[in-house]
Amino acid sequence: MKRIAMLCASILLLVSSTLIGQIPNKISYQGLLTNTALKPLADGDYNIEFSIYTDQNGSQRLWAEKQVLAVQNGVFNAVLGDVTPVNLKFDQRYWLGIKVENEAEMTPRIPMVSVPYSFYAGLSEGLADNATGAVLSLNGLEGDIEVEGDNGVTVSKSGNKLLISNKVSAIETIISSKAQLTIKMNGTEVDVNIAPKSITEEEISSVNWESITNKPTLYQPGGTAGGDLVGDYPNPTLSDKGATTGQVLKWNGTQWVAEDDMVGSFEFTVNSPLSGDGTKLNPLSMSKSSVNTDGYLTSNDWTKFDNKLDKVSTDAIILGDGTLTNPLSMAKANNTNSGYLDSEDWKRFDNKIDNVVASGAIIGKGTTANPIRMNKATNSVDGYLSFTDWNTFNNKLTSVKSTLPITGDGSTTNPLTMNKASSTSDGYLTASDWTKFNAPNSVSVNSPLVGDGSVGNPITLGKADAVTNGFLSSADWNTFNNKLGILVSNTPLSGNGTTASPLKMSQANATSNGYLSSGDWNIFNNKLTTVGVNAPMSGSGTSLDPLSLARANSTTDGYLGSTDWIKFDNKLDVVATTAPMTGDGTTASPLTMAQANATTNGYLSSSDWVKFSSAAVVSVSAPISGDGTSGNPIIMAAANTTQDGFLKSSDWNIFNNKLGLVSVNGPLVGDGTTSSPITLGKADITTNGFLSSTDWNTFNNKLTTVSANAPMTGNGTSGNPLVLAQAN
Repeated sequence: MKRIAMLCASILLLVSSTLIGQIPNKISYQGLLTNTALKPLADGDYNIEFSIYTDQNGSQRLWAEKQVLAVQNGVFNAVLGDVTPVNLKFDQRYWLGIKVENEAEMTPRIPMVSVPYSFYAGLSEGLADNATGAVLSLNGLEGDIEVEGDNGVTVSKSGNKLLISNKVSAIETIISSKAQLTIKMNGTEVDVNIAPKSITEEEISSVNWESITNKPTLYQPGGTAGGDLVGDYPNPTLSDKGATTGQVLKWNGTQWVAEDDMVGSFEFTVNSPLSGDGTKLNPLSMSKSSVNTDGYLTSNDWTKFDNKLDKVSTDAIILGDGTLTNPLSMAKANNTNSGYLDSEDWKRFDNKIDNVVASGAIIGKGTTANPIRMNKATNSVDGYLSFTDWNTFNNKLTSVKSTLPITGDGSTTNPLTMNKASSTSDGYLTASDWTKFNAPNSVSVNSPLVGDGSVGNPITLGKADAVTNGFLSSADWNTFNNKLGILVSNTPLSGNGTTASPLKMSQANATSNGYLSSGDWNIFNNKLTTVGVNAPMSGSGTSLDPLSLARANSTTDGYLGSTDWIKFDNKLDVVATTAPMTGDGTTASPLTMAQANATTNGYLSSSDWVKFSSAAVVSVSAPISGDGTSGNPIIMAAANTTQDGFLKSSDWNIFNNKLGLVSVNGPLVGDGTTSSPITLGKADITTNGFLSSTDWNTFNNKLTTVSANAPMTGNGTSGNPLVLAQAN
């Protein structure tokens, strides 16, 4: 609320009328508008309403008009009657009331002094509108009227003329002997003003101030201003101190210096996230900040954000500190650098054997927990050759001489080979022939084979799926074969899925396809998919089934018709009230509200209204600034690294997205703090961890598939394990 005071005002009659001239019903008025701190209002145009009353405090208003007046340095000039003529007799005492913008009328009202009462003399100039050569009435009197003069005024008759004369000499010229007044005459108008610096201190000191009524409680100083002011009183100005356009003066602790204006124009407004105008009905307030709302930071959020990490400490292969300017990163692993596994290496490693399905003497899955291994071979156990046995066997023949049906010399390049025996060729006995010749009761098979080879339970191999080993069906073969080597995408997707060109999608908006952001998701999610209604409402809100509500009657719920409204409105119900109102509105229990005080809700008394209405501007402390006036609204800047302030929603998201405490699963250890950085150890046979460049080379040099010669079969994959049948 603006607090405006009238520091001083003067009322001057614009014109002095000649006896034959028309007296204009106008009054010149000049005033100074200040706030309660006695600072002139900002320059600009203001809506000002003038009213004339019959007494100082009464409500009978005789005349009023509104004008838009220019105010400069708080001073304004008005001509009362420019809009609505002042058609008053001025035959009694009047008071002038002034109201600026939407403020209440200023108090006390200003008494109008003698000059405007010259309007009353204008009444003697005219006769009734229907006069025809004779005086029919005079001031409402008719018949034999006797005109008398008073205070030096004489009335005499000369023929058909009535001569009214004044023995006191009339003012013909207005002069200022001490040059204390500036007088400008323009025809019938006289403009009288006090000349600058014309009233001396001696003249002021000789005045009996006790005899002066309606004197102000504060007085304008005179002379040349000093200190931080320049110019002469009563209107000195603040020294600019070198300020340029858009800057204001600020106290740096020792002197005023020019700095950028952080407030703006003199309007009683607040900036988001503040709302309200500082009044009791609309107090200043600030909502709680959230993921999409600027506002104040609650103590709970402060504790939560304060417990989050400013930055993350790392070591080994993890780089960065987790901030926006230095995010956590990890280099790509290769044969010389430890790091993360990229998609290309992943594909290459993924094409390698995940685990080895072994049979016979080979056991294990090839995992850390169940590595591929082989027991030491003995005369009763298939297995690996120990160095002792190696020496024993090494002392045996280096090459084997063989005769048909065995061929080869037992070397790697010429392994011992025996063809399958048939009816015409010597050779080894195949399992099927062995089974046929041995006529066993049943055949033992390894997973994923099932069955015993009998007619009732033939050996079968099921179809492979995500959890079952088996054969690859033609449909799955086509599925796997049709997978993309390089991904080709259509808008709104871009990229081919490689490291150099990852798949990307922009955020969707009104003109562009893309992904749905969380903010838009909330907007769309909050929209109604269907409209649910309860009786008496019906319909689903669609064009085919619009929402409808039947008219209410004695048996049907619905809307209230206008005729029923009139009928019900004329009825008297008991009035229900809530504190501070009491009573039910009846004669026996009228509505009552107590006067409000410090401990009781209630109505605002006139004395309290004056006290609250006269309240000074709002005092604030950093980081809030301003005094709550239109020229200096209460604001709070956004907080940053060097300035206290409110928490913006964008910063709230940044802080809220920070880690409160980093939880990790093995093989990661640490909580991301300086004393306990997140660490990933090197993987080995017993420890999960990052892939070192040395192990990368080791794993990269491993076989993607295993080649085997008969009687070994398979390629070492889960779908085709290495198998060595038992000789017989």
